[in-house]
Amino acid sequence: MKEILPKELSRYFFFDGERIGNMSKEIRRGRSPEFAEAVKRLLGLSAFSAALDHLNGRSQNSVIKSYEKDYDSKSDSKILEYTHEMDRYDIRLQEIDSRLVEIDNERLTVSDKVKEIEQKISDNKESEKYAQERIRLNKKLNGLTISKVNNTTGIIQLLNKRVTSWMSQKLIYDALQELASSNKIDTGIPDIHARTVQYLIKRGTCLCGREIEFGNDAHKELMRLLDYIPPQSVGTIIGQFIRECELKSKAADGTFDELSEKYSIVRNFENDYYEVLHQIESINKKLEGMANVGELQKRYTYYNTELKKMDIEHDSLIEERGKLQTKRERCETNINELKFKR
Repeated sequence: MKEILPKELSRYFFFDGERIGNMSKEIRRGRSPEFAEAVKRLLGLSAFSAALDHLNGRSQNSVIKSYEKDYDSKSDSKILEYTHEMDRYDIRLQEIDSRLVEIDNERLTVSDKVKEIEQKISDNKESEKYAQERIRLNKKLNGLTISKVNNTTGIIQLLNKRVTSWMSQKLIYDALQELASSNKIDTGIPDIHARTVQYLIKRGTCLCGREIEFGNDAHKELMRLLDYIPPQSVGTIIGQFIRECELKSKAADGTFDELSEKYSIVRNFENDYYEVLHQIESINKKLEGMANVGELQKRYTYYNTELKKMDIEHDSLIEERGKLQTKRERCETNINELKFKR
């Protein structure tokens, strides 16, 4: 009978209907350890749970800790030092995990209080419109924050992709204007290629029959000509330059307008944010001065402040836990390296 219906579960089978809500909250918040233990027994998980606890590396009474203590008595001082250091990290990590569970449970309780108070304020006929307006403004506040983050990120990404093309547009424009107005550009000799000139130099005789020798006038003139005919003709280089300039200019199209739009949103964020915040504070003051709502509003503010404190502590503990886990892993790595060297 105990296996089918453990004593700890009896009050969850036979109960007053009005207690369902409270029982649900207890279970959800982990405040009913006898319920968890009874379910483990019912499912036959008690032995597995005990085995896991016994094998857990952080527990001071675990198999791993027992092995490490035996090993320390025979190992060198450096391994012993790392082991003691890991023990200190494990103790603190257990404290952090316990505190995080407490914070989660406390936060659930306080969140329920906040929702309960919000509902009471919203149900009050005289303050209903203010409560709804405050909800709307809070959503707007969150939207402004998200918009600022998105547009700031967008500006950075836009500059990373297009800043070179955009900043060089003035230089490109001036260069193309200069090329368009210049009549001194030699585009080379039609149908003559550098291979033709190189062949004549190698042959030593010009088409006109003049002898070509290294250093004479004919040789110098032909060498100079190589700079003005394909594949190194000025006209070819200029054409390629113009095409590249056109591609860069096209890539920068609309950059200024996009940057202006995003920057305008970021620039106006402070004014818009504090304007909405001022409206919320104004509503809060009005609610505090109303009959039967003032006390609720004070409690609402208090519990919201407590939630913020819990969030700050929670984030701080998460950060500390990450650092401690990294240090512990480093110690464990050092111990393994020392063991391999032995």
